[in-house]
Amino acid sequence: MSQEISFSQQLFRNKKNGKIYHKLSEVTDCTNGNEDVLFVLYKLPDDDKLFIREKTEFNLKFELPSEL
Repeated sequence: MSQEISFSQQLFRNKKNGKIYHKLSEVTDCTNGNEDVLFVLYKLPDDDKLFIREKTEFNLKFELPSEL
């Protein structure tokens, strides 16, 4: 059975390289010993490659559009 998942398209700017990324979702690590660690799933607008970063690190390295 196929299920469609909808993602957010909130924009964030990487403070180091200046590139704009789409924050797609927040996901939970289910690895034993790391349960409930939150990660951010994100991507460049013109590329299908997905990236994941721990939420605390994402919040340090990216800024909201209002901070641009």
